[in-house]
Amino acid sequence: MHTPSDDRLLDRFLPTFDLAVTQHYVAAVPADAAFAALKNLDLMTVQSPLLATVWTLRGIGNLLSGRPDQRPSARMNDPQTAPPGWQILADGDREIVYGGIGRTDRGEWREVPIDEFAGFAASGWARIAVALWVRPGTDGHSCLSAELRISGGDEHLHRQLSEDWWIFRVLAAHLLRAGLATAARDAQQA
Repeated sequence: MHTPSDDRLLDRFLPTFDLAVTQHYVAAVPADAAFAALKNLDLMTVQSPLLATVWTLRGIGNLLSGRPDQRPSARMNDPQTAPPGWQILADGDREIVYGGIGRTDRGEWREVPIDEFAGFAASGWARIAVALWVRPGTDGHSCLSAELRISGGDEHLHRQLSEDWWIFRVLAAHLLRAGLATAARDAQQA
């Protein structure tokens, strides 16, 4: 178990956790614009070589099967388009926290009331939270940050997550950093 190093909104919902990955991205954008872009980030617009490959493969599969190749919007701050089971846990001046409870081995998600998220514990279910925040810098620069924390619901799940963490951590770090870079680009273009 790990504990947080500073006082942030994320600490209210996942103060102790089994696994975490944090990424930072410095950009030439004011903090307010950077935070607005982070909050409104459409996950389907995040750009990276890995995601380009995933979308290309998905498009080929859809083409071969005759299905239309559509990428609907996936904005975490919009309950209509957020991934199933994910919700906004807290929304502050410079930090927003999203959370979901899932069975990572089955791709199942469930919603719980926000006030029950921190204390939720059920065998086989993991609590996952992502915080996005911005720190203002100098000369119009900002540091955009993202942290993913996972807490397994039991010792078996903790072991399973820990065994898979070496590859998942690399993928999560890549996707978090790509999301931060996309938000920075969006803020610069706004």
